[in-house]
Amino acid sequence: MGSIRTFDLNEIKDKCNISTFIETGTLHGDGVDYALEYDFDRVYSIEINEELYSKASAKYANKDKVEIIEGSSSDVLPDIIKGIDGNILFFLDAHFPGADAHMMSYRECCEKLDYDINLPLQAELQAISARCNKYKDVIIIDDLWLWEEGQYGSGDCDTHCKNHGHDITRKFVVGDKLLEPMISPFNKTHHQKRIYNHQGYLTLLPK
Repeated sequence: MGSIRTFDLNEIKDKCNISTFIETGTLHGDGVDYALEYDFDRVYSIEINEELYSKASAKYANKDKVEIIEGSSSDVLPDIIKGIDGNILFFLDAHFPGADAHMMSYRECCEKLDYDINLPLQAELQAISARCNKYKDVIIIDDLWLWEEGQYGSGDCDTHCKNHGHDITRKFVVGDKLLEPMISPFNKTHHQKRIYNHQGYLTLLPK
């Protein structure tokens, strides 16, 4: 689990003229809290877990610029972005619903949930890619180590899972899915930058 706090949002906002922040996977609201430290016009966060959604909705009930949305990001993200005319900063951190809050094991998430619910990155990027020729969105993808082997700030995915008692491997989670086809629609419009802090990040920055 990474953190949007790794990034200087003022620099991103100013460079790319961004007024809207959207994250997938609210959890306890750290991403929303951090976004609120900056002058975004609107802050959206999508959470599929009903209990986490209810807590976040109550937490931000008095924040007019914040909207917490319940549902799978693969389903609701396309509808949200249809109504936004302007550049968006996306923080894509939705996976293993409820597992980081210890409501379900990581293996149960993989075995019991549909792929696009447990790991919705492909559907998220497909929705965002429909905007890439019109807008200069910035996309930050968390947990790069699920998609690419390597040594990250937290080590490698398989060793980390074994050491923490999670009965999964990187291959078990992603199966035969590859990251490159998911990000290829952005090749002409965005630069790729990999960051190996924590569990790794991939940023797609407009050219």
